[in-house]
Amino acid sequence: MTPGRPNLAATFLANFIAWRGGGNVAVLTPSRRGGFADGIVNLVCSRSLGQRQNGPYPVEWESNDEAERNAVWRRLVMPARSSVTEALAHLEPHRHTPAVGTVRDWIARQKRVRGIEEVTADVIRQQINRTLSAHRRYIGRGQSEFSAMTIQQAKNREFAHVVVIWPYRIPNDDEQKRRLLYNAITRAQRSCLILVQAQELANAPPFVP
Repeated sequence: MTPGRPNLAATFLANFIAWRGGGNVAVLTPSRRGGFADGIVNLVCSRSLGQRQNGPYPVEWESNDEAERNAVWRRLVMPARSSVTEALAHLEPHRHTPAVGTVRDWIARQKRVRGIEEVTADVIRQQINRTLSAHRRYIGRGQSEFSAMTIQQAKNREFAHVVVIWPYRIPNDDEQKRRLLYNAITRAQRSCLILVQAQELANAPPFVP
């Protein structure tokens, strides 16, 4: 479909969610540049739409790996080098933050098993990054009933229903756009809806040869 205006596209999305017949829904987009996809999701989250007043629905954007890692690291503000005792004390107030408790246990184990007495911020950051990546792969990513993400974030995952929002601003060549569209469509197990920002996009690759 080529709804063009965010209000109309949001109505299509709200109706799709309402009429899906059960199962989770993932909203996928090749790019959030320009705000078209974000605007649609924001409308669906904020109010009822269309003649049947479907919604609002709690569609949440997934953070990407880099953003999540950086957010955790900004909270920690670790010194460049510290003793194991100092590092454990520094991490203690953040032990309930994702990955930090696991890394704190890892540092304590390194001291107990290998006898290390000092640890650097670089080592701690690398371990946090590994732990967060493992958590995303194996512990429940994509379990929300309604979620939104880039097509790249949806790699190797499946959802009952998929809505693809295709905006103007996609910084890729035609072949890459075809791969992105294929990857998005094949994430769907039961149904897929494609919303294109304008008719001219529907008349160009990846939608035509």
